[in-house]
Amino acid sequence: MSLEVERITETLRALAKDTTRRESQRFVAAEQAIKTWLAQTSDPTERQAKLRELDDEISAEGGDDFWDGLLAHIEQQLNREKP
Repeated sequence: MSLEVERITETLRALAKDTTRRESQRFVAAEQAIKTWLAQTSDPTERQAKLRELDDEISAEGGDDFWDGLLAHIEQQLNREKP
């Protein structure tokens, strides 16, 4: 796993465990974190590669609505990034 993906994955894990927020708030924060993370790269091919790597990491977390929702969000992002 690349260092960039490791950092965003750790952020998402922290959000998944944050019991001080409702799940919907954690999900919105996760979407924003992913959006900010992707904004660091302007090359569509590189963005797709990063999203695929993140998708693999999130798939390994899986199992609940939070992670399943993030997988769906990443799939949408991948579809938007298609050339």
